[in-house]
Amino acid sequence: MNQLNIQLNRGFDRRATPLSSIYRTTRQGLQETIANSYFIYGRWDKLFGCWHIRKQISPFTQREILPDWPILIQPKERQNASRMSVLAHQNPYPDRNVVLGHRANYSFASFLNSIPSLIQDLCRPFDRMQWLALDICHQIPGFYRFIHEERRAGRTGYMAAVFAALHNSGSCNRMERRETGLRIISAKRRDVLAEGFQQPISKSAVRLIERLPENLSFETVLQLLDALKDPDAAKAMRHAEQVTVDLIEALMCLPAEFCHPNISMLVADGVSSSYLDHTIYQSVRFLTNKQRRIASSEFKKINSGTILTNWGHKWTKQGRLNTPFPSPPLKSYLPLVPIASYSALKAEGRSMHNCVETFWQDVLDGHLFFYHWAGDEPASVSVVSTPDGHWQIQEALGFRNQSLTAKTQDQIQSHIEIDQQIN
Repeated sequence: MNQLNIQLNRGFDRRATPLSSIYRTTRQGLQETIANSYFIYGRWDKLFGCWHIRKQISPFTQREILPDWPILIQPKERQNASRMSVLAHQNPYPDRNVVLGHRANYSFASFLNSIPSLIQDLCRPFDRMQWLALDICHQIPGFYRFIHEERRAGRTGYMAAVFAALHNSGSCNRMERRETGLRIISAKRRDVLAEGFQQPISKSAVRLIERLPENLSFETVLQLLDALKDPDAAKAMRHAEQVTVDLIEALMCLPAEFCHPNISMLVADGVSSSYLDHTIYQSVRFLTNKQRRIASSEFKKINSGTILTNWGHKWTKQGRLNTPFPSPPLKSYLPLVPIASYSALKAEGRSMHNCVETFWQDVLDGHLFFYHWAGDEPASVSVVSTPDGHWQIQEALGFRNQSLTAKTQDQIQSHIEIDQQIN
């Protein structure tokens, strides 16, 4: 029995015993205690903020935390502590399981109730930058009025861009956040943005940044600034009713001659940037320069995803007609006839009532080739390349994909074997 107890103790896993947080309200705010450390969430009417304090450690440490995740719930939504708690996002004890205590939801709901509902409504759209927006509102009386005025004018993207740049710097202490808030209100916007993104900002770029949504990232603004270097993309964004992250991504990946103002309508219609990029690439990659100009002229008139799909089918077919097939791998002779072009492959599909036309890309890639057997029993014959550099029959089928007689199959096989020996 003693030996059994020793074995059980050796197999004990500390993670099997989770750490549970404890909550209590103090004059400073909400205290979230876990093991030998605790987090202080400062009340709005005291000193708003979040600090991580380690006790029983020499020297005593205190570190301010700036949550970069959404913390504000929607009106009438039930509070979920894991949405706000630092423990749910930054576990200070990675070798232990941490669970939020049973009073967590109630405690955080009470904490958020101390923040005026008007200020919560104004800061909620900033998503990951909600805490930063709340902090500046707390430090600068009247900053919430500036947010309200900017929202009414449709210019909140400017603040969101500055918040993203400040967060990206990685060194935004309390004083820096206050100074940034004051500069947002009083300094020239070009100067504030140029300092945050370390590059010159034009007036047109400022106007476009103002129209961006509040839930943007530092990388999104950089993408916008890069896109503005292309005159066509810049023109398309200036004419857009709404500048969104999806619109920026679409303009960044499209060829210059297809960056038309109607891109914003397609994005608003639900067309993704990846689908736009794929459709245009597949449609124009085999077109001549003249055909690309015509395709671009037609593209600028497209205003829905359905019309885009039809446009893509039209120009993809045209590109296939332009593309030469590889040389036939078997230098055959009658009655085995090589199908050496897309138009010939299409004609083969119509005459034999099969779908060989759909394999045109495999033919271009050099993996597959088609022949027509013009014998007593006509057939469509496909040959594939082998690892040793030879070609072999993949399939041989008759009219409407019917099976061939054994005699015809032997004739085709013998014909190809003889051809391989000759070549």
